[in-house]
Amino acid sequence: MKKQTLTCLFCAVTCITNAFGQEFIPGFDSFSHSKPAYVHLGDGTVMEGEIDDIDRKKGLIEAIAMRSKSGKKAQLFPDDIKIMYLPATAMTKLDNRITTMTNVRKLQNADVNMETINKGYAYFEKSVVVLKKETLTLLLQVVNPSFCQKIKVYHDAYAGQSASLGVGSMTVAGGLDKSYFVKVGNQPAFKLKKADYEEEFPNIFANCPAFSRKYASKKDRVWRDFAKHVAEYTELCKN
Repeated sequence: MKKQTLTCLFCAVTCITNAFGQEFIPGFDSFSHSKPAYVHLGDGTVMEGEIDDIDRKKGLIEAIAMRSKSGKKAQLFPDDIKIMYLPATAMTKLDNRITTMTNVRKLQNADVNMETINKGYAYFEKSVVVLKKETLTLLLQVVNPSFCQKIKVYHDAYAGQSASLGVGSMTVAGGLDKSYFVKVGNQPAFKLKKADYEEEFPNIFANCPAFSRKYASKKDRVWRDFAKHVAEYTELCKN
């Protein structure tokens, strides 16, 4: 009976996800301490081990402590790390898998292991980010890994969330966050709030005449379509 219920839930949420098209992967704030994490260091070395502890700055990762298979512990900082894949807790894994299905079908990014993400992992990368008056190098979760070649959208752990989608009495898909960190090209990432989206739209999606023509009208620059806008910009503006 339980298996049948989960199957029905999976099918229902898949239909919802497909109906809404390209979506961001949910941001994760908690991670498994019993499953392997994969950390790619700047020198090309890949470390595999379990997470011991995570230190954060404004919700973003500034240090991670790992324990290797042999039991050796290591404290790693953003300057040591290029990218990493961290395992989500069991509570968040299903939501990630369902949402990722749409991303995998629509767009591909050879630089990111989408198969690992689809197994319930969050993909992080090192980035310079502006936090109010500070400019820091931290580790941020990419929520558009399959279409982040030109614009990277990062999870904001302090963001509120818009209305969720449900099936029956169960919540099966969260709403769009009210803020993200956004990195355009090689510029530092900055916090983008829902209230500022229309004003920031030309700065985020610049230097692409085809995209600018399509979204010349301000009424089409709505926050709920942010993921779609990033995906379309990635496709239309390949140069």
